[in-house]
Amino acid sequence: MTVPAAYAGRIARVLVAIAGALAMFSMRTAPLAGQDGSPHSFCNASEVQLAGASGACTATAQAAGSAHPLLALLVAGGNPTLGTAGTQRLRLGALPRVSAGVRLNAVGLRLPDVLNGQPGEPGYLTERIGVRAPAVVGELSVSLFPGFQLAPGIGGIGGLSLLGSVGVLPFELFDTEGFGGSDPAYGIGARLHLIDESFQLPAVSLSLIRVSASGIRFGDVCPGGLTGVPSSTNPEIGACASAGDAGEFGLDLTSWSTRLVASKQLFGVGAAVGVGHDSSEGELDFGFRGTEPLEGADLAPAFRIRGTDLDSGRWTAFGNLSFTFLVTSITAEAGWVQGERAVEGFRELASEFDPADGSWYGSLGIRLAL
Repeated sequence: MTVPAAYAGRIARVLVAIAGALAMFSMRTAPLAGQDGSPHSFCNASEVQLAGASGACTATAQAAGSAHPLLALLVAGGNPTLGTAGTQRLRLGALPRVSAGVRLNAVGLRLPDVLNGQPGEPGYLTERIGVRAPAVVGELSVSLFPGFQLAPGIGGIGGLSLLGSVGVLPFELFDTEGFGGSDPAYGIGARLHLIDESFQLPAVSLSLIRVSASGIRFGDVCPGGLTGVPSSTNPEIGACASAGDAGEFGLDLTSWSTRLVASKQLFGVGAAVGVGHDSSEGELDFGFRGTEPLEGADLAPAFRIRGTDLDSGRWTAFGNLSFTFLVTSITAEAGWVQGERAVEGFRELASEFDPADGSWYGSLGIRLAL
């Protein structure tokens, strides 16, 4: 579709406004770690302090807060369509351009070690654990509108594509330390094409995707279950019949991921670079163990807290390298995501883990585009 030059400036202004609105939507202000209502606020409860559990509570709250946005990124990945920012030039008749692929994502989770230490042992709650978390994700892109053509080699402006994904987090298959099973994860969103790739120009696009995942579990403070738990309290307090981890958490999460990506291909070799922001929220259950019996009890108690809210936002940057043969592309991705502030009281543990450190992630995938 060719647009008269008189309308080019107007179209450009509309696209910039849409792009700004999408970016602002994904960067909604989220509560910082340490504000009222965050999980660590339970660590100051009198029962927790009397049981000597405030350290385990704080370390577990930090572990959940640090893992939460990285697990959302594990599902979303960096580039929403691995290896490209645009649509494939080949088109079969009147059919819309379609791209489908499968990718293996991996994120390096670095967390305070609430799994291996036992009370009284050297390094209890102060050491760092590194966990490589995997996800297998299938992704689909369908072009809904091809966009406007301003001039030869300058087209696709304002094009729109529908994005979708479904993924599994095979923690048990990869024997990922500390993690149990999880439910399938889903993503749905849209991509606004700012310009299509041509001989002289790269493809540039802006996307917004909503990703959801549930049933993610890490650690187990009481493998046999809590005993003597009052049914109407939060936190639940009880004794453990067998030894377990110092902390545990379970997550149901939702993430809004914005990505600005540019890509270019030459003689079958392609490169893509991008930046993005993930705004994540979710419902958290977490638990931790005490070291001292409460009055009238023989065993140190364990605590479980249900249904607290967790929010975070992080920036990410990534790059892709790909090789395309006809309509099939093989792509590798590497990316980095920023860290965050520590929750209140975590610094006093003198932990080897620094929440402000960023994390690396990567992907390998294959894509078919028509």
